Amino acid sequence: ILWRHLFLLLELQVSSLSFVLPRPLASGPGNTLPLHPTAHKNAVTAVTRSSSSMTITTKAMKQSNDAKQQQQQQREQKSSRGIPKAETGILTLQSQYPDGSADGRGIRIAVLDTGCDLSAAGLQTTSDGKPKYLDFIDGTGDGDVDMRQRASVVVTDDDGADGGRRFVVKGLSGRDLILPGAWAASEDEDDKGDGDTDWRLGAVRLYHLLPSSVERRLKRERKEIFMSRHVELTSQTQRSIDELRSAKNSTSASSKADEKVEKEKDNKKKIKEMELLLEQLKEMASSYDDPGPLLDIISFKSPKDNLWKAVIDTTGTGNLTTLTPMSQYAHARETGQLGFGSEVTYCLQFYDGGDTLSVVTDAGSHGTHVAGITAAHFSPTTSSSSSGATTKGGVAPGAQIVAIKIGDGRLSSTETGCGLIRALAAAKKYGCHLVNLSYGEPSWQPDTGRVSEVFADAVFRWNMAVFTSAGNDGPALSSLGSPGTLTAPITVGAYVSKEMMTDQYSSLPPSDDADPDDEEDGGYDDDSDGDGSKAFELETEAQEGASYYFSSRGPSPDGYFPDLCAPGGAIAPIPRHALQGKAQYHGTSMASPNACGVAACVLSALLQQQKEDSSGSTDSKSAGVVSPVALKRAFINTAIAVKPVSDSFAEGAGLINAVKAVEYLKKHGGKMGENVHFGVSIPSRNNARGIYLRDAVQLSGPLTFGVLIKPRFDHAVVRSEKEMTELLDLELDLELRPSEKWVTCPERMTLLSALERGGQSFNVRLDTSGLSPGAHFATVSGIDASDPDRGALFQVPITVIVPHTQNLSTSAKLNSNSDSNGKKSNTSDESVTLLENGIDLSMTYKLNPGAANRRFLTVPSQAEWATIKITPVNPLPSPTSPQRLLLHVIPFVRGDLPNTEIQLKKLVPLTEGIEHKYHLRVKGESTMEVCLQSLWLANPTPTTVSVTVEYHSLSINQASTLVSSQVVRIGSAKEFARLGATAVLRSEHIEPKATLTSVARTLRPATYAITAGSEERDLMPPSDATATSRDDAGRQGQLIYDMALSYKFKVEAEKAVAVTPSIPSLFHQLYDSPLDSQLWVLKDANSQVLTYGSSMHSASPTTLSKGDYSLTLLLRHVDRNVLEQMKDVPCQLSFNLTDPLSCAVYSQLDKASTPAVTGDGR
Repeated sequence: ILWRHLFLLLELQVSSLSFVLPRPLASGPGNTLPLHPTAHKNAVTAVTRSSSSMTITTKAMKQSNDAKQQQQQQREQKSSRGIPKAETGILTLQSQYPDGSADGRGIRIAVLDTGCDLSAAGLQTTSDGKPKYLDFIDGTGDGDVDMRQRASVVVTDDDGADGGRRFVVKGLSGRDLILPGAWAASEDEDDKGDGDTDWRLGAVRLYHLLPSSVERRLKRERKEIFMSRHVELTSQTQRSIDELRSAKNSTSASSKADEKVEKEKDNKKKIKEMELLLEQLKEMASSYDDPGPLLDIISFKSPKDNLWKAVIDTTGTGNLTTLTPMSQYAHARETGQLGFGSEVTYCLQFYDGGDTLSVVTDAGSHGTHVAGITAAHFSPTTSSSSSGATTKGGVAPGAQIVAIKIGDGRLSSTETGCGLIRALAAAKKYGCHLVNLSYGEPSWQPDTGRVSEVFADAVFRWNMAVFTSAGNDGPALSSLGSPGTLTAPITVGAYVSKEMMTDQYSSLPPSDDADPDDEEDGGYDDDSDGDGSKAFELETEAQEGASYYFSSRGPSPDGYFPDLCAPGGAIAPIPRHALQGKAQYHGTSMASPNACGVAACVLSALLQQQKEDSSGSTDSKSAGVVSPVALKRAFINTAIAVKPVSDSFAEGAGLINAVKAVEYLKKHGGKMGENVHFGVSIPSRNNARGIYLRDAVQLSGPLTFGVLIKPRFDHAVVRSEKEMTELLDLELDLELRPSEKWVTCPERMTLLSALERGGQSFNVRLDTSGLSPGAHFATVSGIDASDPDRGALFQVPITVIVPHTQNLSTSAKLNSNSDSNGKKSNTSDESVTLLENGIDLSMTYKLNPGAANRRFLTVPSQAEWATIKITPVNPLPSPTSPQRLLLHVIPFVRGDLPNTEIQLKKLVPLTEGIEHKYHLRVKGESTMEVCLQSLWLANPTPTTVSVTVEYHSLSINQASTLVSSQVVRIGSAKEFARLGATAVLRSEHIEPKATLTSVARTLRPATYAITAGSEERDLMPPSDATATSRDDAGRQGQLIYDMALSYKFKVEAEKAVAVTPSIPSLFHQLYDSPLDSQLWVLKDANSQVLTYGSSMHSASPTTLSKGDYSLTLLLRHVDRNVLEQMKDVPCQLSFNLTDPLSCAVYSQLDKASTPAVTGDGR
């Protein structure tokens, strides 16, 4: 305690050699302790005299300060408060390169997202002083402004405040735009305003450029200002009325009669005017509408530097004298603020010879946060400590970013095919090594579609490694979405470490008496059967790391899995317009950029190694140029399994590790097949990428499957000598290794290029007879027999679901946590019991935070829907209440229907004594997963619940897929339709109701037009092989074509009606769509845009009054012939009825056939 106080700051007076110290914590009031003579001798190392004082520096103090600083740095480096890095080995890797060469420098990353705030903190420069952003591009076109309108500039005679002339242009808003002579004259070739300078005009609404959150904020703020002024004017008007009435009543009796009459008449007139003004003010408030300021734009091509430049009237006044023209961002990195309190940063891009101006803004905070995780750099001077730049910065602070907006602001930042394809082409144009896409949608057909093809091109033909998020739709199996289901990208799940739980979420520790039923080991044993639903082995003091509950799980319907996982939470920069510097977000959207940043650090370390190799100091095999295939293989083979429970369904190979990946690539670089992707498919299962047996009926059939391995070569049409050598020399002697005993495969195979044979095959046999109920995962790995340390060159993923209801009887209880050898775990209280009716089930779940607990149930053949009831086992409140559970039920899995269309997902507040009841549709004889997970963030304490599943059926127009067109058709001559119902499982009480809520109308295109896309944005690059080949064919790439379909319709109702347009045949297709993109816009007769819609997410109804309207649908594809064949795509308009019509339901045919007859006793 004595030395702790001494080490604070000692500046001691020379007047005495005794030390007066601060009062120690242990001493009483007013006590002082002299320094021990021995301590004085050891401590004093230097004495400096001055006229007034002597400063004594102590050796012990310096050592203690150094030790404290070192301890603080160590704590901060291990901390996960900001952007987690210790978990992935980044801090260790960077410590091996103290010169900073392993921090991503030299690497370019394309961030495909909502766009980024170019002025956000931490995203200005790299760690080595380069600009952080290389460019900011809008791939969606939502900021495009038509600039084809030519303008005439008039020079005024009036001098401005600066003594210069003023150039005036009539803007499209009708305002006079005043340009300062300082730059307007210099850009006009003859200095008179009538030169050859090409002046253009445009206009855009402010709200059209803003993120939706900023638009809402500005509208709210502007309305508050309006209402404040409105209240003020209303009060003033009412006071004036009151004063006039008071003056009327207080007219002096001595006033002359004619003056009195005249004054009263004048007062009545004024009162009437004031009352009219008051009514108008009330009408203004009730009909308040804020379309936002209209901003004028003037652009021109500068004769000085031959660049297009533009000025946006961000003040909305027409006075441009204080504004400076801006060129495209990459030229001089010029940015502006949109003003009006928006705090939104923008930059400019010019296309099509100046005809199109792209005003580039972000569509939300997501993209800036993602960019910050990947590559934010904070200098030590802006951090709270000397190590703050490392701990709070991004994973790869030395990397540069190309920000590309793929979230369309017109569609609430939903991604579009146009944005994605343009973005990937732009990333290639800028020479990006890595691409991050933290976006996704439900997957209808995994690994198919035009957008999916372009992702494959980006990886295999353009040599860019793409990282993408797995999705946030877990924890049930088969919840993986696109692009996470694509083969080409590296799909990343979300992981949370014990440190993140504490540092980012301030999570509670488990209760000391968490679960009295647990055995001494504190939790479940680790199952040895590869079950992804293994219970979480708790420690008594702290939670261990695990997958986030929301992280989407594999397998996809065709058996594909996420590749790996990375920390899925971060405190990172967000845009200034969010009115805060940083934010804490979590999701697989945060995991993907973390992994991408790891990749940047790995590549920069290899680039540094390459520099050393060139001087002859190291092995030349450790080349810094790594193909995406080699990089992905390195990460998968060096990922670290998550402990204590590894969940391959969520984590793939495990947690990404930078140090091991660098070691792998240095050791195995340049070996045979390093850059060859080996595709895996199962021909007998529609070329699935894995074996996935989910339903009980599949376990009873033949369990031998042929596996096709096909090397992928992306060579030019005219192959080079190097490419020919790669084909001819590929010969790999492989060992085939199954990971589980229930999988049998050949011991070896020789893998050749096999182009003529279309790949090489072998068989896999499964023996599932000894597997316990639950989910089982295995792989067959192809290992280089001559170099086993390389790990798997390919893997065949195998998933087998054994239903818990298999061979279940009413008298038997099934322990749901038996291992693969049939031994019971320490959780004998978990059970699945068939109830006495032989249909329904009763189950107990023992839930440990961080671990998903699953039951797989075979649905009775005639069941149509299920009721799920959840009740705590303990009827009395526990000291750790309340708790929250996530219920996730997927009734079946098939290849052309995403889980989001059929699943039940609910957050259940668990309260003792309260039953929660939920319903969902099911499919007979399919396997339904009922997954429960306790949320560690809410309460990291184990709990046990009881779950009952009841099955029901009415057999009314039963649809085998649960999602179909179950239409009740009533013909014009027949006044009723018949529905039959049969309750085959149990007695049901039904109260049928029928209501007509909308009318659908189908439109065919009136006209169509096909045009070539923009050569600057819509030209697909050739492959790297083609670009360097001897053949000129294909070097320019492919140009995408646009087809605009025009639909016309009228609204003839006198009352306004809500209308929802859609393109049903193409709806819900994006990554797997056969087209590049689809977007529609609805306009009125005056060409005013009313709303937009796309291929994803239903548009909100738009209220239309009587009149003419048009809808334009834009489709895109590289093949013009494809578009020609789709020129008749129908559009559907759904008209909502203002007053829904109730349809009578009868139980007897005779009454239904004569509904108009009443009073006949029936």
